[in-house]
Amino acid sequence: MNAADPKTKASQIQNLLANGDLDEATKQLIIFAEDFSPKRKLFRESISVSSEYHFLNGQQRREGLTDFIYRRRLRVGEHISELVDAIIDAFNEANINLNIESSASSPQLYSSSQINNRSPQKIDEENKKIERFELADKIWKQKK
Repeated sequence: MNAADPKTKASQIQNLLANGDLDEATKQLIIFAEDFSPKRKLFRESISVSSEYHFLNGQQRREGLTDFIYRRRLRVGEHISELVDAIIDAFNEANINLNIESSASSPQLYSSSQINNRSPQKIDEENKKIERFELADKIWKQKK
């Protein structure tokens, strides 16, 4: 696995798309998916997008840049952007689940000063923050 930060790599791919470098963005998507996607489905989708891009390049060499090819190339760029976001989400979700599993297997130990500083009011505040986060997460998932 690549040691680079996935958010940095995602930003690089988005910048390639913004600069119109669909060729390099497609190549980097494959590497990005291979390095950071915990879901094989997303890796296979990135290969599919790459195949579509290369098919369009061959078609463009034969026919020139038609309106149809132009629109499909735009869609390839959009699909790359969507896949980058999906890979980041899957990567983050996998890491959150990993952290939850590892913290569940080893109980948290608190010092007496930490216990004394956890008043019922602070616990209520923490619980409200968690509830707000869960609600925001639920709303965000519904919008997708």
